[in-house]
Amino acid sequence: PMLRTRLQVAANVNYDIFARYLDWMHERNLVDLEDSADGHVRVRLTPSGQEAYRKIVQWINEVVRGRVPGA
Repeated sequence: PMLRTRLQVAANVNYDIFARYLDWMHERNLVDLEDSADGHVRVRLTPSGQEAYRKIVQWINEVVRGRVPGA
């Protein structure tokens, strides 16, 4: 899991917009939000989120970069 604030900084997105994206992904069961004892929130991809990520990376490789899997 990754700290929510570190993920927001790495994404380089305004926090309010990032929070809306995160809520959207959470509502669709793509991420889990975990409250930690230290008061921080950690973000973890769910199995559905991992599959969505795999499909997005595959699409980017095929369509944007012009790479065909297995070629």
